[in-house]
Amino acid sequence: MQLTLTMMKKIFFLILPLIFLLTLSDCKKENYTLDPPGSKVEGINGAWEINKVIQVDELDLSKSERDLSLLYINEFSTAVLEIIFNSSEMTFMITPGSSGKNYLPSSGTWAFDDDAYPTKILLKDEGGTTTVLSLQGPTRPQDLYLKFSFQRSCIIDDVDTEYVGYRYEFNRK
Repeated sequence: MQLTLTMMKKIFFLILPLIFLLTLSDCKKENYTLDPPGSKVEGINGAWEINKVIQVDELDLSKSERDLSLLYINEFSTAVLEIIFNSSEMTFMITPGSSGKNYLPSSGTWAFDDDAYPTKILLKDEGGTTTVLSLQGPTRPQDLYLKFSFQRSCIIDDVDTEYVGYRYEFNRK
């Protein structure tokens, strides 16, 4: 029996969907799962070295800023400001650099305001004074930067007033 061109086309169009279906059935659907989110407490663990310091005038309506980074990191710096967080003991230690002023406590204990979703780091020195640092970014294990800000205050007209703020950026060491 001789196949005509029309019959061959019909057979081809009948077989083509069958081949397509067999090809699709051979594909396996991959099941992807996300790892659990990294611990913020573990993310801050380790040594951090100062990279940038911005001073903010809190009394100015426009919150004018001044970059003070060159006061902390310059050609005359033999050491730079460093902060080490120990997540297992919840302690911190700050080593002041050879340049720039350190307004943070030198050592003590630390805590987040919320370990799962932190917005603040609470530094408590040996004297019991707590310094509150407002986080400016995440503290995940993969993050290379630690950013926070804090304000200094004084009594102006019998009112405790924030007059200057600082934004610090540290690099993971």
